[in-house]
Amino acid sequence: MNTFFTSEGLDIDMMQGMHPVSTKIEVKFGSLVGELLHISTGSFTSLQFFCSATDEVFLQKNKSVNIFQLVFNDKIYDYSLQQYNYTLTPSVGGITVLVEEHCNES
Repeated sequence: MNTFFTSEGLDIDMMQGMHPVSTKIEVKFGSLVGELLHISTGSFTSLQFFCSATDEVFLQKNKSVNIFQLVFNDKIYDYSLQQYNYTLTPSVGGITVLVEEHCNES
């Protein structure tokens, strides 16, 4: 809290009426639940999120996910995936998951 003191000792809260805005978007990818870091859609989807449940990342059911969800402001948005590769990057307190959709060129 930012407080301003006047010469008479009156406290004035300069942040009064201002509320922090939360832009956290939850990702549900198989049994993984994490926080969205980046998403790009178009011809191919690219998804990056942070997950603190590192043991869950290596479960077989999380290696072949066809649909993931984004949860924001009590709304759920479904996205489908075709063939994709994923990259796991350990970080402090969890793991960062990068999913990149690709297409086989014949």
